Amino acid sequence: MTSDPSPEPRRARPTWITLVVFLVAALTLGGAIVAVWSMGGEEVPEREARTHRFLIPAGTGSLIADGKRPDLIPKLMNAKVGDTLLLINEDDRVHVVGPFSVRAGETFEFTFPNAGVYVGACSLNAVQATTVLVSE
Repeated sequence: MTSDPSPEPRRARPTWITLVVFLVAALTLGGAIVAVWSMGGEEVPEREARTHRFLIPAGTGSLIADGKRPDLIPKLMNAKVGDTLLLINEDDRVHVVGPFSVRAGETFEFTFPNAGVYVGACSLNAVQATTVLVSE
């Protein structure tokens, strides 16, 4: 006659091992939640918009006509959305700065509404071109 061996009773895991596993998991999850919360929880203060002001003095057009290249405008400008470009033309001629122009004796003002790149000719620097990089 063969007898069925009865299965061995399952041993219960010690309570302290279960408790340690639970605590390690809880601390890991809690640390991850705190890390994510602290990364996104602080607001970065916005900087105030700036005005990039350039004065075109009287006589600039005459200098250009004589073959000189005044260096009044940089070939590369960096601005942020909300910044303003202000061109004050005290000269008796129209001048071009990138995609913008300012008539003789007038002031031109433009506030950058979006991020982007503004490129164009420039009568007020040696390379005769300017680029304005506008970022968020």
